[in-house]
Amino acid sequence: MKRKDSIRSKSLMFIVDGFKLGGAQRNLELVLPQLKRLGCDVSLVIIHKTEGELPLSQLHSEGIRTHSINAKTMWDLLGFIRFIRVLTKESPHLVVANLFWSQIWSALSRFFNTDLSLVWIEHNTYLNRTRSQWLCFSFFHKKADATLSVSQDTRQFLKKRGIRTSQIIRNSVFQPSKVTNHRTNYPTFLFVGRMVEQKNPLLALRTFRLALDQKLVPLDSKLLFIGTGPLLENVEAELSLLQLSQNVRVLRYLTQHEVMYEMARSHTLLMTSVHEGSPLVRLEALASGMTIVSTDSSGLNDIMSRESHEFSDYGVFITGAKELDIALKMQLAIDNSLWTETEVQRRVGLVKEFAPQNVAKQYLKVFDDIASNNIYRS
Repeated sequence: MKRKDSIRSKSLMFIVDGFKLGGAQRNLELVLPQLKRLGCDVSLVIIHKTEGELPLSQLHSEGIRTHSINAKTMWDLLGFIRFIRVLTKESPHLVVANLFWSQIWSALSRFFNTDLSLVWIEHNTYLNRTRSQWLCFSFFHKKADATLSVSQDTRQFLKKRGIRTSQIIRNSVFQPSKVTNHRTNYPTFLFVGRMVEQKNPLLALRTFRLALDQKLVPLDSKLLFIGTGPLLENVEAELSLLQLSQNVRVLRYLTQHEVMYEMARSHTLLMTSVHEGSPLVRLEALASGMTIVSTDSSGLNDIMSRESHEFSDYGVFITGAKELDIALKMQLAIDNSLWTETEVQRRVGLVKEFAPQNVAKQYLKVFDDIASNNIYRS
């Protein structure tokens, strides 16, 4: 079949359920400007407005058009009509849908525009989807020309449900132009993520208390929480109950540059998630040279397995969800042998391939193949 024109210089529309802090949204912040610089016309549609949304000013400054639908629920007919109107006005050559709501609406939109090319990107191992949601997903994903996964774990999760994905394109990672090792004099652990049950912040707090009590980490060690969400009050109450006010600070929401600043000053990322799709925060920590202590909650295994060495050789410690197991790994993560300049740069090197410009080029390769002959169609 004769190849059509490249997708470059054509119109791409990305759709996302909401624009609050999360891996899918952070990836869009980084990749969309890169696609614009590569010659694409790029727009972003946000279906549902939520509290704590990421600012759009940076995207606007990069020439990315944004549209807020402000739909109340997934079944908001007026909201869907507004969405179709935006789609008709923009007339994109290709639509890229992130997360469940945007995936279903984008599939329905093909009934109104049969010439539209459509890509779904699956970001998570969604343990909380209902049976009816999975039935919708299984039916409507056939409307997509490609369904991409952001990790091997996500791909395998979908495969178990009988859903074939085309390939893996991992989320991009913000990478400082220069990583300098200017950590604090005392060990500093960092928790970054939404204060929700999935991220399990209370486990991080209780584990830190245990590590101090067992003298597995120095008594002047610090734990910083970055993030907000429904469990924030619980974390602050538990912080008082465990008498940790001298060792723990809750920084709440920070901008990406503020997060990277704290990562550059901290030693070890402490992540206690129940499940993840793409381990974006962990990768950002590696890009900053940090060591990592993480529950085995998806994402890191297929990235690290490219290396012949053990994870721990890099200062990456994956453990079960028991407090003592995590605390013992915290002790290992602050060992002086992991904090030479050479070791810091080795961790930084692990994530170079996930730079936003590289991920944008991977997207373009898939988009070009779809424009060529739809070889990815399920």
